[in-house]
Amino acid sequence: MNPCINASLAVIFVSLCLIAPAFPSDGVNIIFIVPDGFSPGSWSAVRYASVGPQGRTNLDNMPHNAYYSAYAADSWINDSAGGITAMMTGHKTERGVLNQDTSAVHKKSHGLNLETSMEYAAQMGYATGIVTNTEVYEATPAGTYAHHHNRKDFTSVAAQLVDGSFTPDLIFGGGREYMRNTNYTDPEEDAKGKREDGRDLVDELALKGYKYIESKNAFDDWNPRQKQKILGLFAYEDMKYEYERSGDKLGEPGLWEMTGKALQYLHNTGKNFFLLVEAGKIDFAGHANEKIPLITEGLAFDKTVGLAQKYAAEHPNTLLIIAADHPTGGGCAIGIEQEPDLIEAYGWGIPIKDDDNDRFPDNIEDLQNIAFGWSSSPPFYLNRNITDYRNHAKGHHTAEDCLMFASGWNASLVDGYMDNTDVYHLIKLALPSPQPVTGKIIDLNQASSKISPPPRGETAFYYNPPAAGKLKIQIRNLKSGKTYLLDKDFTTAKPVKIAWKADIKDLPALFKYEYSFNGKSQGHGTFGLK
Repeated sequence: MNPCINASLAVIFVSLCLIAPAFPSDGVNIIFIVPDGFSPGSWSAVRYASVGPQGRTNLDNMPHNAYYSAYAADSWINDSAGGITAMMTGHKTERGVLNQDTSAVHKKSHGLNLETSMEYAAQMGYATGIVTNTEVYEATPAGTYAHHHNRKDFTSVAAQLVDGSFTPDLIFGGGREYMRNTNYTDPEEDAKGKREDGRDLVDELALKGYKYIESKNAFDDWNPRQKQKILGLFAYEDMKYEYERSGDKLGEPGLWEMTGKALQYLHNTGKNFFLLVEAGKIDFAGHANEKIPLITEGLAFDKTVGLAQKYAAEHPNTLLIIAADHPTGGGCAIGIEQEPDLIEAYGWGIPIKDDDNDRFPDNIEDLQNIAFGWSSSPPFYLNRNITDYRNHAKGHHTAEDCLMFASGWNASLVDGYMDNTDVYHLIKLALPSPQPVTGKIIDLNQASSKISPPPRGETAFYYNPPAAGKLKIQIRNLKSGKTYLLDKDFTTAKPVKIAWKADIKDLPALFKYEYSFNGKSQGHGTFGLK
């Protein structure tokens, strides 16, 4: 047994010792891309439409991947609020609740606020940014900065961009609607702002030093080498689908264009940075059960992934994570549709041309040849022979597992089968720690309200047994594969602390734990140690 392992209980470990990756002296940059509503079964259609069935997309070239569960605290089908809360705080909560614990009741009452990893990064001196093609106060981007029991209370959520614990240095997306008050008339929609509290958040952010832009021309003219913080709102509500973008009155930048300039801006701050990018219109297409916008939004997402990959390759101290908050519609590419038969085994169908090599079809109508199925709309599995498809086959969020991808620092931890909360632990492990570095507290069942942090490398499990019996805790190092088994006999139902110390040579690392009492499984989780 390795003499460096020190535990007050019996410890068994297997596998060989591996050297943990050194923490970069120049810190770790975080790029987190969320393809909102992305169903894994739809990706083959995106591949076929861009590089052909024998090609590889940018997403296909990510070196590390894993399946993961995406369920919420109250349902095995999640929504964007529950999904982003899990990924940004490491805690599952009710659907519709943003960054509050399970004491929150959706649309009724607040719970305890949970610190997001971006809030923590800002406290540690990181530059921060959010990019989305939905509204900047919608659940996924708001999941970086807001805390509320109702994700759809846009008036309150948007206000937290100004009033919250931090304001991202760069904010790109849509959403003039709830950023402006009722005195404002939008230049594109001829509609009023909907803030009835009299506040104009654009003006308030300008007073805090933000430059404001709202058109494609202004975006193109903006120099990301400038130090001034930036707010770009390019639509009254959400931004247009990629294939409709050219018809916008003021013009809109593409998702990859916003991401490219965001990376330049954040890099030029001279700080480490945390950028969240949401490919949010994938979710819209999934809800509508519309294959052409789903595929073209997938293409825009993949082009965005390529830009992030390029930056990460040039700056090895970068962790790139890609993970959906939930699937929507359960979209699945079935084959090639050619009346009167569905072609499955007789070739590739009509070629999709891309003569300008921009990874988008030259003729968008070529995508009609791809047959698509929707698990959320059982009577309407195929996009064919339906005269009024929009009104009959509306998709909903679905329950299948999602796919996570990673590259860069410590990305090899993304492997096998994981959980959406693991995204938080991966990111938190890459962020700097307050000094002095301490260990981890895991209160298995609210056994203690007054707990002091243990020393570095140590984990303190607290458990309040329901009766006399035996507690077993199994811990696995995701990097080395070492497994540790802790057991504790209880003669009375009294709270107790169970201390376990990791081998310092293995740190930093992520650990999975499972625990049982009297042979019955009680739960599982993830924690990181530095």
